[in-house]
Amino acid sequence: MLPLKIFLPDNIISLDRVYSMRIEELTQKAKTFIKESSYNDRVQLLLDAKIIGKDGYFHPDYFSQETITKNKAENKPITFQQ
Repeated sequence: MLPLKIFLPDNIISLDRVYSMRIEELTQKAKTFIKESSYNDRVQLLLDAKIIGKDGYFHPDYFSQETITKNKAENKPITFQQ
């Protein structure tokens, strides 16, 4: 199967290159966010992404009960700093 090509101004570029450029761009944005954000900003990001629930442990909709139980056994919820 031949790589899919798309036309961009002044050149032709393969679609997989377009995706890799976007991934690189997103990776750079994520790294910049981590460097420039506060701890509370990162906690809010985890809440918004439903990685953690309001109690600070893994979100029950996306993690197994076994994983949540192990997480709670460690007794280290992720919470906002004051």
